[in-house]
Amino acid sequence: MITPTHYSPSLDFLRQVIAPDISEVTVETIKVSASPSVIYRLALVRAGANKTFSIIAKRIAPGWPDDPGGHERECRFYRCLRPWLDLPGPHLYYAGPEPGSDHHVVIMADVAGPYRFPSPTYVWTQAEIRSILRTYARLHSQGERCLPPPAEREWLMARHEERVSARAHELPPMVATLVERGVWRPLPRFPYLLQQTLADMPRLAQEPATLLHNDVYPPNLGLPAGLARNDALIVDWEMLGWGLAQMDLAFMFLQPFRSHQSLDRDAALNYYWAQRQKLEGRQQTAVARQAIQRYADALWALWLVPVAYRMALSPYPAGSGPRIYWDSMFGVLEERLQQLCRHV
Repeated sequence: MITPTHYSPSLDFLRQVIAPDISEVTVETIKVSASPSVIYRLALVRAGANKTFSIIAKRIAPGWPDDPGGHERECRFYRCLRPWLDLPGPHLYYAGPEPGSDHHVVIMADVAGPYRFPSPTYVWTQAEIRSILRTYARLHSQGERCLPPPAEREWLMARHEERVSARAHELPPMVATLVERGVWRPLPRFPYLLQQTLADMPRLAQEPATLLHNDVYPPNLGLPAGLARNDALIVDWEMLGWGLAQMDLAFMFLQPFRSHQSLDRDAALNYYWAQRQKLEGRQQTAVARQAIQRYADALWALWLVPVAYRMALSPYPAGSGPRIYWDSMFGVLEERLQQLCRHV
């Protein structure tokens, strides 16, 4: 995690990308991410104007652990893929390298007025999740068509299957260590869950792939007024990847603060697939969807085991955002693994 420092954006740069008569700027830090990025709200004054307007600037530092291209990913998304997606979104002013810096920066309109961005501990309602699911249905439906060719996907996050299969031999000892340290209760059937998921991989990984947001999380989803008719807005595309659409659905029900606790999971998933059918005129059978969803649930949980192991052995400072996140996520992830192991 990085410590936010005072940010003094270049007035010349802001004049180039937003308006040539900007005369003043005031900076407010609104979010510090576990990845090396900080989000700011900039209040801008135009010469001769009597009131300010605000924009959002996200500064992304280089040097991501085990992800050398991570600091460029969100900017590449906005430049290369976002124009092809018919999704709600803020006006984009700029996405790319920040002049005079080794950072990348995304500068966009502030949409805090028409959209609400809840806290991480927010509990979604059924009406809110339907608005969110409509947006994800559109993302996944269109994402199948605009997914870059295989040779051009190196800048996207790798499929979950890659890390799980590459580190499969490490996962049982990691789980054993977490149990020994009292982080988790025993998971005696974990080896069977891992074995079953690896056995399913060659077949289920061949199902149609699409773009994945990979971070279905309350602060990343703007909730609109008029939930019944308006779709949610997705922000924070740092973890953009590709794979089965069910992966985003799996993470929706793996929230660290149980934002999904009031939802009827089956009803939500059925609603999502009804939206996909409206968009595409086709649908998998219920049996096929359920099998792929179980696989996606297991794959996300297994993918997170090394992260949980690292967080337990090298925790963030007490009181920090990532520490609070993982103090809760340990229990949520264990609960999911216990559930999966019981049904393997």
